[in-house]
Amino acid sequence: MKKIYLSLFLVLTWLKGFSAGEIAFVAFQSDDPDSFSWVALVPIPAGTTIFFTDNGWNGTAFRTSEGVLTWTAPAGGVPAGTVVTITGTSTASTGTVVASLGSFSLAAAGDQIFAFKGTLASPTFIAAINFGSTGWVDDNMPASTNTTALPAALTNGSNAVAVGNQDNGRFNCSDGSEMGNIATIGANINTTTNWTTSATPLSPAVSACTYTSSSLPVRLISFKSEAHSAAIELTWQTGEEIDNSHFEIERSSNAQNFEAIGRVIGQGNSTAKLVYSYVDVSPKTGLNYYRLKQVDLDGQFEYSRIVSARLTGLGLFKAYPNPVVGILTIELPSESTIESACLIDLTGRKVREFFDSNVSVEGVENGMYTLQVKTKDGRTFQQRVLKIN
Repeated sequence: MKKIYLSLFLVLTWLKGFSAGEIAFVAFQSDDPDSFSWVALVPIPAGTTIFFTDNGWNGTAFRTSEGVLTWTAPAGGVPAGTVVTITGTSTASTGTVVASLGSFSLAAAGDQIFAFKGTLASPTFIAAINFGSTGWVDDNMPASTNTTALPAALTNGSNAVAVGNQDNGRFNCSDGSEMGNIATIGANINTTTNWTTSATPLSPAVSACTYTSSSLPVRLISFKSEAHSAAIELTWQTGEEIDNSHFEIERSSNAQNFEAIGRVIGQGNSTAKLVYSYVDVSPKTGLNYYRLKQVDLDGQFEYSRIVSARLTGLGLFKAYPNPVVGILTIELPSESTIESACLIDLTGRKVREFFDSNVSVEGVENGMYTLQVKTKDGRTFQQRVLKIN
């Protein structure tokens, strides 16, 4: 029996969002009794819910003729490396499971299982397995309930796998790699040739794999987003870095399909607390979702949790005259009022604080300043201001 090694994210990664590949399917059985198994590749806090469905995906939405199961993590949570087996619609080896919608039943003629968060109408995909004869279909309208397209948020061979039309199957641990992070383990599990399949139930139904954690490549302490008048600022802090090459900043408008918008170089190896930042100067209007892709020196990578910020007030905030001699006037969106504001010099020192829209800058030295305004409805605006005589 080989051991599979994986790098753990902090529990922090599961508190507010899920990323594709944080669990992986490791077995299925469509012969009576129906069952499937998956492994947690990150720690899962107590009370966390994950939804499973055998509905097919038509390219833009789920078909809704089949069922949904709701799994809930037990008190104390689920450690990374734990294999959870769900039998029927009401039995789970760890945690609890209930049938929450429709009829969940795996078809021996071929079927699929998706793991997701959110809702059936607006899912955030985590993992998928396909054991139908057609594999992942290319068109946007699968011909039957037992065929499916692959959602754009998932990648076959990374966080999804198609194993061919067999009634039963399991990830074959003896064909797995011995060491790797989440991306490596996910690729290993989601490679078709690493699976054993059969027309009759397998014994054991799940391979006896031991999933053992190795050291963290990067320990992420925090990851935050803050909207300003025309930009969104991202800040994050690490507590330890091992062979950290860089961070890629990815943005999405739907929390599913991400694109890279920037890169910040890492410190390589460090045991100190380090703070990083990135400003998205061209965010989309409305809600923007962000995640970090931390890349090691050897090319392996991990994803952070997802954070979001809403761009509001674009083009509705201004401070004038600029340059300013005596009185600076602040205009805000009509629904906003000032809670606090300040002028900050180039060294980061706060030189003047005020609480209304007309500000005297008499006595302030000539030079460039950042005007920062916080409103009572929670928004923050910033503008460069030049003070002259």
